Amino acid sequence: MTKQKAKVPWTEANQAFLVAEFARLKNRFASKIGKSPASEKTERPPKMEEPAAIERLVEVFGLSSFERDILLLCAGYEMDSEIAALCEECQRTTQRPGITFGLAMGMLADSHWSALTPSRPLRRYRLIEVGSGQSLTAAPLRIDERILHYLAGVNALDSRLAPLIQSIAVPEWIVSEHQAVASRAAAGLAAFADGFPLIQFCGDDASGQEDIAAIVARSVGCQLFGIRADELPPSGQDLDQFAILWEREALLLNGALVIQCAFAGAGASARHLAERSRTPVFLASREPIRLTRTFLRFDVNKPQPSEQKRLWQQALGPAAVGLNGVLDDLAEQFRLSARMIFA
Repeated sequence: MTKQKAKVPWTEANQAFLVAEFARLKNRFASKIGKSPASEKTERPPKMEEPAAIERLVEVFGLSSFERDILLLCAGYEMDSEIAALCEECQRTTQRPGITFGLAMGMLADSHWSALTPSRPLRRYRLIEVGSGQSLTAAPLRIDERILHYLAGVNALDSRLAPLIQSIAVPEWIVSEHQAVASRAAAGLAAFADGFPLIQFCGDDASGQEDIAAIVARSVGCQLFGIRADELPPSGQDLDQFAILWEREALLLNGALVIQCAFAGAGASARHLAERSRTPVFLASREPIRLTRTFLRFDVNKPQPSEQKRLWQQALGPAAVGLNGVLDDLAEQFRLSARMIFA
């Protein structure tokens, strides 16, 4: 019997792929400056069942082959001392200036000037940072730390956003009327062939709005994250930076965002962020927020007494037997969300 080859974990295969790509770049640099290649025969990157991290970035952000190699070169400068040494040798300096666009243009294949324009993905999505220099070609380039970790196989929420944004799980229990809203919202999303419309939830059940958003997000293959409107930066440069970082996260994590607005007047930054976003966004508020872009609106209020009683019975299980009178009183006197009842 032939012994089946053990499946290599994705993290190991991704690391091997990255090492092979670094070797390719080292050999290219060596041949350009007349040195013997680091390896006479460059190893081909291993075949992977799931795409390597660099290939995911190419697909998600639409990188050209030149932009792909710039990203790999900047990562290699951080992770591989031989690449760093070759870059220094190519620039005839020992001051470790890092990668420059001029170096990339001269050493990498299929170079094009547009790679470093603000509208192209390397700068638009902050995949690299451009330092100060006398000219754009002389300015040092550095890979963003979040993207460096991603290339190495670690896909975790950007540390700059982590204190503000929380992951929201799909609820185990939900009121039937809220499930109906989730189904209508998901159907509304599916009706849009191009892009995502903004979804606005209005009403007095903040946690119910988040639960519905989590179900709708799952229907389009997204994980839901939430932020309070008062945690957003004020309109201006900081909010624009936040918007870019979140859009990048949404693409890397298949994320959707629900913005919880305590009241309509708190929605200035939330409205600005929601209206410019090209990834799935939900606005949750008590009162409607005026918007200029296409949106779908649904009312989400705390469950009626009959629904609350049913939820209490589900939450208590066998212990609910004989408590009908007590449960009736609870359901009549208190307006509780499903999440509060099951907490």
